[in-house]
Amino acid sequence: MPLFLPVQPTTMSHDDHADLPGPMTPLHYADAAPRPLELLYATTDKEARHAINKLLLSAPVHTINDKPCNVLGFDTESKAQFVKGGPQRKTALIQLSTEACVALFHVCRMPRGLSAELRALLEDESYIKAGVAILGDAAGILQDFDVRMQSMVELPALAVSSVPEKMARCTPGLKSMLEGFLGRTITKAKKICLSNWEAPLTKRQKDYAANDAYASIALFQHLMKERSDRNNNKPIELISGASVVVKRPKFPSDAVQVPRNHEDKPEKSRAKGMGNQKGELGKSKAKRTRASPYVVPSKRGGEEAVATKDSDISTVQSSRRTIGDSEGGINPLHPYPPSYDAFTNMYYYQHTTLPQHDFNW
Repeated sequence: MPLFLPVQPTTMSHDDHADLPGPMTPLHYADAAPRPLELLYATTDKEARHAINKLLLSAPVHTINDKPCNVLGFDTESKAQFVKGGPQRKTALIQLSTEACVALFHVCRMPRGLSAELRALLEDESYIKAGVAILGDAAGILQDFDVRMQSMVELPALAVSSVPEKMARCTPGLKSMLEGFLGRTITKAKKICLSNWEAPLTKRQKDYAANDAYASIALFQHLMKERSDRNNNKPIELISGASVVVKRPKFPSDAVQVPRNHEDKPEKSRAKGMGNQKGELGKSKAKRTRASPYVVPSKRGGEEAVATKDSDISTVQSSRRTIGDSEGGINPLHPYPPSYDAFTNMYYYQHTTLPQHDFNW
């Protein structure tokens, strides 16, 4: 009997392939239908004013919670911070989009950061700002520019309330939601995502930022259509500026990156194979020390019981000698007085480097 039975070839009809995922068309603002979106790039107040006028004239109107509102796709970009645990950089770019145009406000290169018109638009409650992880972007804008954005819509939350069964198959990210709801994809190259957004933008950076904002407004429009088809009248949650909480530390503009092994000491760090590095006084680290605070036995309980001595000891004792109260005094042969240990109630002669202590008796 053969070990393997021959497998009969099977034929699949066209309908059998209906559920198999096919190649997805990338979403791009320049390929939008019925016409490509106009790209507006603003680095001055005048350019920002022109871009905002274009946005206001083309923003779609939706009835949200029984109130007509204009809607804008929203996103931000910041320069990546590669120091683990370090503070985040300031918001460098703000993107707003309609179905007719997308505007890139390079706020880190604008004379006043946010122009008066852009500030007013972000704070206007009649203009809905829709995006993914928009609450984190709003927190950055609040901290960097002291602006509380109003009327924000978190697209993953809107999808859960509108089409929960589809959102269950997606992750709350822009690319995953585009693929799950629109059958489109979006380019998320790490090289561009982690690039320097504070420098003048390249063509690839502009396309990346514009597509993010355009994808946000496209997702919002699709979710609102799904709600209308299902007669879904659930209230849409609008996030107000009062919900924005600043959590990230500020990044000072004149910050100096300090190496991890940096110490505020005159001697340099010891390198492998270099031996003892000498300090500014010409002595090796083995013979340099800082005397610890000491207590004069006769004044141990008084206000002047603690004295601090800071000097270099040329002769180092090879052992640590302790003396108790019963021995009655300080060794006159030792060049320096002993140190007092409050925890053991003992005096000792210290021959290694210890940090300064501030005892308040």
